Amino acid sequence: MIHDEIDDRVRKTSVTASVRSNSMPQYFFHTQTASRETDEDGLDLTGPVQARQQAIQTCGQMMRDAPESFWGSRPWNVTVTDAAGVVLWEITMDGISTAAAPD
Repeated sequence: MIHDEIDDRVRKTSVTASVRSNSMPQYFFHTQTASRETDEDGLDLTGPVQARQQAIQTCGQMMRDAPESFWGSRPWNVTVTDAAGVVLWEITMDGISTAAAPD
């Protein structure tokens, strides 16, 4: 059963790779705050430099969207994968209040 699932994923990845071979690489930006959001669509970017820049922009947007939720919560992260699901980069953000911080 597990081998069948792996074989299916390998076949799908091979087909996708052959169809996309002449296009830009696709990157997926999965986020984790209180819950995990899986990026199903991904972005076609010119390469790794642009993908890392997008990961940083995604972090900034997450904090702009929910600044008060960030402080004192579990660490947030952005995980960047390629089209095959291989993790390429991960950014972890953790907002920690000290004892001296006002409520």
